[in-house]
Parts: sequence; structure tokens; C-alpha cells
Amino acid sequence: MIAVARALRRPFAAGEPAMTTSILRRGPGDPTVDPAPVIRIFNRLLLGIDARPALRLWNNAVHAPSGDESDFTLVLRDPVLLRRLVVQRSPMLLADAYFQGLLDIEGDIYSALRLKDHFQSMALTWRDKLALLHDVWQLSSQGE
Repeated sequence: MIAVARALRRPFAAGEPAMTTSILRRGPGDPTVDPAPVIRIFNRLLLGIDARPALRLWNNAVHAPSGDESDFTLVLRDPVLLRRLVVQRSPMLLADAYFQGLLDIEGDIYSALRLKDHFQSMALTWRDKLALLHDVWQLSSQGE
């Protein structure tokens, strides 16, 4: 387990696929990881999206900013995955996480697929980028 955590901290070599390093798995309901940074990242990245997304965390807590009704739910089973997705922005990492069962989509898949267009058109201010970096850093310092 320690070797996996060390491997996650090392930078990837140029051209090295993100999938070569295993994703650190945590048990459900891991008390060492505070969900607040994850929720802030989710809210910041999905601000202004046309759909009504929700987020279900590794501890089965659900965050639905639009209330009880949501078009789809992103199921995040590992907080380290979110950190890696934000920092590396790799579609291969996203696909790998989906096939490993670390990320799932429940509900209207077509609404969830609109995330691609949303993320491609997103323009973050430097303050937004710093806030994301701060929250990712908080995820990095928890539970490792």
C-alpha cells in the first residue's frame, strides 16, 4: 500500500500513460478523508451546466446542489481519483476508472455525456484555478 502511495506522488514521464500507476483504493466510509474539498471541486467544475447533476461519495453521502431532483448522479468511489482527474485531466484515466468501477454514472446517461461539452467550453479564472489547486492539495494531504 505504501508503494502505491509513493507511486502516486511521483510525476509521470513524458508520454507515459496515466493508467500505469494503480489508483489507491480506500474502503467505503474512510473517516480519514474529508468530503468538503470534493464537494467544492464538484460545485466549481459544474457551475453553469445545463443539467442537474448530483454526486454520491465513497461513503454513500449524496450531494445534490439542485435539490432532490437530479438528471444524473456521478458516483465517486475513491477521492484520490478526483485528485488525479483534476491534476492530470486524462480521458484515459477517466475511462480506466470507469472500467475499474471507481467511477460510475446513474440516471440519464445523455445528460452526463453533456459534461464533455461543458468541460471543453469551461474557462476558469485564476482564482478558480487556485481554489481548485487548494482543494486538490487538501485531498493530497488526507489519509496518506
